[in-house]
Amino acid sequence: MPARGRADGYGAGVLGVPGFNTINWIDNDSFVLLWGDHGDVAQVYAIDLARRSIEQRTQSQTDVVTFRAGPNNTLYYFARRVADRTSSERALRDGFAVDTHASLISLLNGWTEGVTPLDLNGVELFRIVAGRSERWTPHGPGITCGQPWFAFALSPDGAQILLDRAPDEVPAIWRAYPDYLLRLLIGNRQDGRACQSVLASLYVVDGQSGEARALIDAPLDPRAKVAWSPDGLSILVGPTFAPIGSTSLADEAVRKFLAIETRTGRWRTLPMPEVSEISSLRWLSSQRAEICRTEVSCDRFGLHGDDWALERRATPPLASPGATLAIEQGLNVPPRLVSIDAHGRRHLLFDPNPDLSRRFRLGHVERISWPTESGSQWGGVLYYPTNFRPGRRYPLVLQLEPAAAGERFSLYGPSQAGLGPGFSIYAAQALANRGMFVLEIDEARIEGSTLTEHEPAAFMRIYESAVRALVSRALVREDAVGISGQSHHGWRVEYALTHSSFVFAAALASDHANGGYMQASFHQWPHEQMQMAGAEPFGAGLAKWLENSPGFNVERVRTPLRLQRESGGVRVVIGPWETFSRLNHLRAPVELYFIPDIERGSHVLQHPSQVLASQEGAVDWFDFWLNGREDVSPGKADQYERWRVLRERRDALARVPRPPLLQWTATQVAPANQVEAERASRDPSE
Repeated sequence: MPARGRADGYGAGVLGVPGFNTINWIDNDSFVLLWGDHGDVAQVYAIDLARRSIEQRTQSQTDVVTFRAGPNNTLYYFARRVADRTSSERALRDGFAVDTHASLISLLNGWTEGVTPLDLNGVELFRIVAGRSERWTPHGPGITCGQPWFAFALSPDGAQILLDRAPDEVPAIWRAYPDYLLRLLIGNRQDGRACQSVLASLYVVDGQSGEARALIDAPLDPRAKVAWSPDGLSILVGPTFAPIGSTSLADEAVRKFLAIETRTGRWRTLPMPEVSEISSLRWLSSQRAEICRTEVSCDRFGLHGDDWALERRATPPLASPGATLAIEQGLNVPPRLVSIDAHGRRHLLFDPNPDLSRRFRLGHVERISWPTESGSQWGGVLYYPTNFRPGRRYPLVLQLEPAAAGERFSLYGPSQAGLGPGFSIYAAQALANRGMFVLEIDEARIEGSTLTEHEPAAFMRIYESAVRALVSRALVREDAVGISGQSHHGWRVEYALTHSSFVFAAALASDHANGGYMQASFHQWPHEQMQMAGAEPFGAGLAKWLENSPGFNVERVRTPLRLQRESGGVRVVIGPWETFSRLNHLRAPVELYFIPDIERGSHVLQHPSQVLASQEGAVDWFDFWLNGREDVSPGKADQYERWRVLRERRDALARVPRPPLLQWTATQVAPANQVEAERASRDPSE
């Protein structure tokens, strides 16, 4: 196997979530996987265990980002697009006017057309049939382009391909769905920009002709999973949306599990209660299916006549009349394979990590709950310090990655189950080994707040109530509480630092949108950013931005903040630049860090050296600020030299009174609503 292999370019990172770039078994002896060639280009390799051989299946000039293998050595794969820069180079030479759809990031990359960051990381579909590789483009009404975001599967005979694609136009009836997030996706899509949208529907493509046709007139939920029936005549998909207006749906906002006939588009629902996530779904035969909430909780369904019916609820996935095989795990019990006999007795069959607790110190993990400001109960998963002693208080780190349901073991946080590598900045057990509590807080939709100005404020109060509860239990030091969040949760971190009355001792936000004015302007004021701020940043609406945007309130920050970039290359420094530059100007303790090899970074990190740098940096950061400790490793001398300077900044800033949070009014930012008045006075024909 090539030693320098990487499969984690930005495009691969977007798709490199669990279930996409996993091992694809061909038979009992061989499988294919994504790895890097000696030139550090991600390729597909075939491994034959019986012959002990390795074969490189693709010869792509750019990273392969995801693939599916079929019978007779058929292979379909998406590779990063090699974009034609001819027109941009000509425009740069001759002069040009900026396209009205262009983003600043695109222009900084030298693209003069209306190219978006997603376009820059676009992909093309290829296939290998009879040993020949060729670019392959599906075609048909309503399908133009798009990324392989969620659904990409071959039928058992390899004759058909299931893809999710952005339709040319959003069907008008889709706007009638009451689901809030779906409406937000529809509103966030700009006309003519289908290729950059994650709003998509399911299409079946004929492997011979390339002709594509929509399966049903309904959007695909991003969390849905798909599976072909053994006979290739049906698709099982869910949880997702059913076509609107059906008399079989009591509530059109509820996501369903659908069995869809690929030839006719006829669909039926399976009587499965709505769940936000499932671990797997599969066909047991052409008329029986299984849906698993967790590895050991599966429901089985059968097609009886014209309807699907529940046959067995909450049964382990592997069972026989005499015994049942199950993967058993808990918050403090690593996964292991057990057999359960007819009397309910458990017998250990295989423990892949028998000496884990002897080789490593692991902090105790438990579920906790606490009262919120409103009087309701909220919950989460708490990791104890490995050196915990009753009666002693310890630092605390809030990891703003939602705690997963169930009793799943994890070294990093319950949202990242298992013992394999985690991603980004989360490192619960490593922090516990440095003498800290770590709390991952349950994630639940607070009605009417998601991706609005109310969301970070609502969760900020939950974070504050969690800290109060642990302090009142004499577990946590109130002056040593850290907070960390990646992606969407980084916005909540920045908001808490600027808007909370509680002053955190350290913070870390990585690869995130921050609800800031500069980020919105770089991307041509997307609908989502307007929702996050509460208004458009013009006229009276600017008051909302001044009040809600963290970037406009950084003078209140007293917390050492590490901003991190994991994807998009160096040019995306403009993303966190508003927060970084304003804090730096105020001589606040702020650091902007890029992970190693940032040009090949990804939003969901996969490469070991990048994951290690991100997690080790997070552990060192919180250990320094919450425990006052430094790692004496020679290679980290520069790191601590920087942080000691930031500590001096923190101490100096602590002597400056923290200003109050300003309340802005429309008349302060636009006297007499002058902007609206000017709009109203314009000639309608303009």
